[in-house]
Amino acid sequence: MTGQDKDYLTGLRQSNEEIFEQLFNDFYDPLYACALTMVRDRTMAEEVVQSVFVQLWESRKKIDIRHSLRAYLYRSVYHAVIAAGTKANRQAKYILHLSRVSENSPAATPVETKELEMIIGRTLMELPESCRTIFQLSRYEQMKYRDIADHLQISVKTVEAQMTKALKILRERLADFLPLLLILIQYHT
Repeated sequence: MTGQDKDYLTGLRQSNEEIFEQLFNDFYDPLYACALTMVRDRTMAEEVVQSVFVQLWESRKKIDIRHSLRAYLYRSVYHAVIAAGTKANRQAKYILHLSRVSENSPAATPVETKELEMIIGRTLMELPESCRTIFQLSRYEQMKYRDIADHLQISVKTVEAQMTKALKILRERLADFLPLLLILIQYHT
């Protein structure tokens, strides 16, 4: 591990935002280029790299890097691309389902449906990582709370609290789309 790596890690553990910003500035471009070669989509590459830095900041107090910070970050990008690909496949299926429903609904225009899909996706990405993971396991993977708790090695109460938080945030962000959602749900059932 280089001296600069040690400085970065010390700064991170001390929640030094200037050190984190310097780390971000030094590594963002090469990590973005790496992600872009894997996903071949600029927006997704940006989201992947940003998620890696968010995760780094969120886990800064307990991070344990023994060899190379650079290798750790590249490995994190690789795993984030894999996770984003899996998530993208699930979201694509959900969006396809929404579009099929909206095609048959006279009240829902493609623009409204697309805007709704974008807001849902953006809102999910803004959730804290643990909250988002629990929500995705529940809604996309259709796991029961007990199974999620066992899988993540947390209590069922924690799962319930995180789901409540996720659903509250989604309700708040989607309030303007309530009429469209009601039409889509009513038409679909």
